[in-house]
Amino acid sequence: CVDIVSGYLDRIDAYDKKNGVNAIIFKNPRAISRAVEIDEALVAGKDLGALYCVPVLLKDNFDTHDMPTSGGSVALKNSTPPDDAFLVKKLREADAIIIAKTNMAEWAFSAKQTLSSSYGRTANAYDTSRVPAGSSGGTASGIAASFGVVGIGSDTGNSIRGPSSLLGLFFLRSSLCLVFLVGVIPFAFVRFVTGPLTLSSFSFSHLPSPSPCISFLSFPLL
Repeated sequence: CVDIVSGYLDRIDAYDKKNGVNAIIFKNPRAISRAVEIDEALVAGKDLGALYCVPVLLKDNFDTHDMPTSGGSVALKNSTPPDDAFLVKKLREADAIIIAKTNMAEWAFSAKQTLSSSYGRTANAYDTSRVPAGSSGGTASGIAASFGVVGIGSDTGNSIRGPSSLLGLFFLRSSLCLVFLVGVIPFAFVRFVTGPLTLSSFSFSHLPSPSPCISFLSFPLL
């Protein structure tokens, strides 16, 4: 697991900023230590979750207790939440490793491009003169460039579908209210969902089943 995670982190260092992609805003400082724990568990013959050692890229609107969550806005650039989003907790319980956070359109507002006031513009990984759409463009370009195995994005209007289309990715845009959204900065709760992006449809066979949604907020969906 240490070799796998180190390889992805080294690839980010080698190709992201140097090639002008700018998909990754920062790497998880605990990724390697978590990989060490998983290797030790494997040696000890312990049971591990279904996603053990899978390197995950996480859009910057998902709360993480060990990394800042800005929602693409300079207003929250240095804000670190006290705990993880529900979906992030589920990923970690399955022993996936969040190796990095990805750039996004500010407040998930643009489906056309991925430009944040906190971390700048993300380019299309296949042609940096072009855009990866938005607002999950950082996650999409990161997965297209093989900076992670699975990326997690969010979608209100076109924010998973557009980037996946422009970068040739497989994706799932979950049904409204299927996945609990606590700890995710939304654009509009009434149409806001989350979902994974991958280079291969094979990855979806290993994803855990979604949990039922209790409620978004106290107001009804109109």
